[in-house]
Amino acid sequence: VLPCRIPITFLVWVILSEKPPCFGTFMRKREGTRDPQALAGRSRSGQMLGLMILVSALLLLWVTDQRQSDFMANRLRLMQAAVTATGNEISLTISDLRRQASLVAEERSELLEELIFDPQNEALTRQLISSIERHFPDYFSFSLSQQDGIVLLDDIEGRVGELCRMDLRAYAQTQHPYEIFIHPNPVEYHFDIPVIIRRDGQQVGLLLLGFRLDTVARLLGSGQLPDHQLILVK
Repeated sequence: VLPCRIPITFLVWVILSEKPPCFGTFMRKREGTRDPQALAGRSRSGQMLGLMILVSALLLLWVTDQRQSDFMANRLRLMQAAVTATGNEISLTISDLRRQASLVAEERSELLEELIFDPQNEALTRQLISSIERHFPDYFSFSLSQQDGIVLLDDIEGRVGELCRMDLRAYAQTQHPYEIFIHPNPVEYHFDIPVIIRRDGQQVGLLLLGFRLDTVARLLGSGQLPDHQLILVK
């Protein structure tokens, strides 16, 4: 806006001036030969023309600024709507994973209890892995613990990292609603969902399932606007 105002202001100053600097010499030579009333009329006409140009320029600047403000406000509303919609979709996806994980823990509670007391039983471990794969074909990892959250069994060494174990122990102590965090891992970034294992109404242990970020990444990609990028912050 500023570069446009400088030439407009200068033009108005030249028009309103009775003796513009670029015509000063010429005007001094002709002053004595012109009618004073005619000169005054020309001066007033020049001032009115300059005032009209100034008002038009200011109006144009105001309209341009208003349109730019409306455009930016509309873009902001679109971005907020995209973030809200994508966040809701991710929340629904995680809620569905929690529901299915609880269903696995409920349906396979007998098998899980046997594994808690005999974590080295390979036949039972294969049965559990098969059951998890039926519900979650692209799951990342699983681990099994007693009520204290100390891991007794995991599927592949190294996939259940220290952050996963710390979160599982913290969940075992408080059992507050588990907040989802992205965990770094030498194999792949992922997030975990813990569920309680119950037998005959009594808690016997915890099942922790890890999931890749593929689904979340797809939701982010489908929800972002052109020339924008949605990013998870934690």
